[in-house]
Amino acid sequence: MIKLEPYNSISKTESLIAEAAVQYGPLSGYLGGESKGGYYVEKLEADWCETFGCKHAIAVNSATSGLLAACVAADIRQGDRVITTPYTMSATAATPQFLGAEVVFQDIETSHYCLNPANSVLTDAKPRAIIATNLFGHPADLVALRTMNKAILIEDNAQAPFAMQYGKYTGTIGHIGIWSMNVHKHIQCGEGGICGTNNDGTEPKCNAETALNKVTQHQRKTDHQDATWSH
Repeated sequence: MIKLEPYNSISKTESLIAEAAVQYGPLSGYLGGESKGGYYVEKLEADWCETFGCKHAIAVNSATSGLLAACVAADIRQGDRVITTPYTMSATAATPQFLGAEVVFQDIETSHYCLNPANSVLTDAKPRAIIATNLFGHPADLVALRTMNKAILIEDNAQAPFAMQYGKYTGTIGHIGIWSMNVHKHIQCGEGGICGTNNDGTEPKCNAETALNKVTQHQRKTDHQDATWSH
C-alpha cells in the first residue's frame, strides 16, 4: 500500500488574497437588515455567475445551509413531499425534514448511482420538490427530472461542480443548484457554499437576494414551530 504524503492545497497566492480580504473591511454585510455582502463575497458571487453561466449566485456558510435556503425558497412546508436519493450525504434528506416535509426516497440507477427517473415513485408521489444529487462527478438525468410533476428541482451539486449535461454546467439545469466549498471539495475555501439560480423571483421564488433573505431576515412559521436561521 502506497502512503500518500500530506498535501497543502492552499497556495501563497490564496493566503495573500485571504489576508487582503480580512484587511479590506467587513467580510459580509448581512447585519441589521442589510442584504449586501462584503466586497470579496460579492466578487465571489459575480465570478461564480460568470464561470458557471447562472444569473444569480448567493454565498452561504456551507452547502448544507445552501440546501436549507433552497428548500425555503422553494416554499417547502409542513406535510409537503420531497423526493431524493438515499445514496448521498445526510443533509440532502435532513434539510427538507427540518421544514416539516415528508422525504420519499427514490431508487438510483446503476451507471452513476444518481436518481433514476424511470422509477414510479417520481410520478406517483406528487412531490413539491425533487433534490437530485450529482455524484462522483456525474450528473443525474436532470432534464428528465426537471420535467416531472411540475416539481421544483434542486441540485445537490457538491460533488460534480464542473460536470456538464446538454451543454450546461450541473447546478444550473435545475431550478436551484447548490455547490460546496468544503475543504475536501474540488473548489474549497475551508468551508462554504453557493446557491445558484436562473430564476428572477418567479417559480421557485428564488433570486439573487430572496433565497438568503428568507432564511436570514424573516421568521418562517410551520404548523408546529416558529424558526429563524442565519446562514
